[in-house]
Order: sequence, then structure tokens, then C-alpha cells
Amino acid sequence: MENISWKRRQWSTVFGLLVSCFLVANASCGVNSGSPSNPSSSLLLTNCVFIILMENHNWADITPAAAPYIRNSLVPMGAHAEQYFNPPGIHPSEPNYIWLEAGKNLGVTDDNDPSVNHQSTTSHLVTLLNNAGISWKAYEEDIDGTTCPFVSVNRYAPKHDPFVFFDDCH
Repeated sequence: MENISWKRRQWSTVFGLLVSCFLVANASCGVNSGSPSNPSSSLLLTNCVFIILMENHNWADITPAAAPYIRNSLVPMGAHAEQYFNPPGIHPSEPNYIWLEAGKNLGVTDDNDPSVNHQSTTSHLVTLLNNAGISWKAYEEDIDGTTCPFVSVNRYAPKHDPFVFFDDCH
């Protein structure tokens, strides 16, 4: 039971930062009141959203001293959720990232590279964004931004990059 609680705390940190960054992105990227066809409506349009994932960290680890920008800047400008839970039975990392992008783990239960766990489905977030004409970009740890490897390189690991598993994203 303690292991499940630990996983839940880890993913609550991830989701909490997602919510925080979404709200901060509204402030830093600009939020427009109204819709494109009716600028006076009460809708708020978001120009950009940032999702920061801090895997393998309990929310209590993200202290103001350990992560000052997150705790002292992002969280006060937005919100966070401490009761977000890992989908049941979905661990290690890769199934969680697939779930984040597609809303389910699509049968992935391990951390194999995209050559093994590639997905042909177009039913995932990036497709919805592309179809709506919304651009997106992923910033991944320890790669140069001009290439995206399908195997681990330095500190980059595909298991933390859900996009490389979807055939239509590359």
C-alpha cells in the first residue's frame, strides 16, 4: 500500500505542475477575452500552455529552496493539485506518459523504446491540437532541439517523451 501512495504523490506533483503551468502560461503568454468571432464574449482564450513534468518527485520535495522558480513564482500565479493519482496499475514511466498523451496506456506496460511500443493511432492530444490548427512543441531533457532520438541519449529517455511513440508525430 505504501508503494501505491508513493506513486500517487509523484503523479500528484506532475499534475499539480501541469495545472500551475497552464495558469501561468495564461498570464505569461497572454489570455484574450472573448472568442475570435465574438471578442466580447466571456470566454478566455489561451495563447499557449506549458506542461512541466517533474517525475519521481514527491510534492513535498518541490520546496521553495529546492525549486524556487516553481514554488515561489509558478505556483502562486496558478494552482496545483495534490490529489492527482497515477492511473491504477500503470507503472513504470512510459505507460504514464502514453496515458498523458492519449488518455489511456494503449496496452503499453513497460519502458521499451518506440521501435517496440510505437502507436499507429491518431486518437491522442497532438492530433486534436493539429486538427484545431494549434501548434505545439516538446522541450525534452538533454537533446539539442534539432533532432529527436528514438533511443536513450545522455539524460534523454524516450520513456519520458510520449510523442515519439505516435507514428503521426514524426
